Formats: sequence, structure tokens, C-alpha cells
Amino acid sequence: MDEIYRNSLAIVKYNPDFRDENGYYIRNEWTSVSDINKEFEDGVLTKEEYITVEEKYIESVFILIKSLEVSEVKISGLYKSWTRKRFKNWKQLSLYKMYDFVFEGMIIKSDNMPIISKLIKLGLRELLTIDLILKDKGTITFGYDFYMYFKTNEDEPSLEKSIDEIKKLKLYPYCNDMSDVISE
Repeated sequence: MDEIYRNSLAIVKYNPDFRDENGYYIRNEWTSVSDINKEFEDGVLTKEEYITVEEKYIESVFILIKSLEVSEVKISGLYKSWTRKRFKNWKQLSLYKMYDFVFEGMIIKSDNMPIISKLIKLGLRELLTIDLILKDKGTITFGYDFYMYFKTNEDEPSLEKSIDEIKKLKLYPYCNDMSDVISE
């Protein structure tokens, strides 16, 4: 049976200043790794810029792991839909080994940053669907359009420091809907 969590937080790269009164994002901004080399309001998305943002998401996961004092991460909700050929076409064979290796129920020590980082990349790049279960502290899920969701039973005061650190990365955590954007 799935755990039911009291609190949920979305962590996104989208600045809430660019949302209208209904909460719709009004800027033309990239949403996926497949947008590399396409033009947006800020110019053409480069691979380097994409990786910089991706690294911020990875860092935010480790901020949560550290603050919650989680000793291990369990893989859940795993769904693989790519083939080796598709990885080769995208020139991502280095991630294919991890994609091929990961399995439902796999447990990883939380200090194994290289493995967890690769799994986050696979999730953000929409190469697989994955939930990271943070022992008994919460769950991190990767959605489409660079949305990352964190569900927990921890109270907001215990997460305040983590939220502040995530905001310093220029990521924007919010609760439930955009009316609950966690202020600066």
C-alpha cells in the first residue's frame, strides 16, 4: 500500500514572477532536454545551460537527503520505455548502463552520490519514471516539464533550512498550488 503524506512540495525552475493571476506560466521557456538548441525568450538553450540547471535539481535532492538524515534511498515506481538504440541516438550511452542496471526495490546508500545523481538525470531527462523513497522520511518523484515533487510527513519548520538552501539554487519550491509559493 502506498504511503499517504501530509505535506507535498513541488520544486521547479520556473520563476513565479512569470505566472499570471490564474497561476499559468506566461514565459516561453524550455521544459525538457529535447529543447537543447531551440530558441526561447532568453536565447538558445545550450547543453551547458541545461546541465547547469539539471545539477541544481541534483543538488536539491541531496539537500533534502542530508537534512532528513536519510541513510538509504529505495527505487520505486520504476518504468523503463527506452531502448539502447534510443540512448545511442541521443548520445547518452554513459547513462544506459545505469538505466539497464536499476531495478524496482533497489536500495542505494544515500552517500552514493554518483549512482543517485545518474538516476536523477534519467528521471529529469524523461528516460524513465522513478520515485526515490527516502527511507521513512518521504518520496521524490520526477514529473514532466522539469517538475520535481517531494512528499513527506515532516513538518514545514523542520524543512525550512532545506527550502532556503534550495531557493539559493534559483529553484522555486511551492506547496500544492501557486498561491502557496514559499516566499523569499
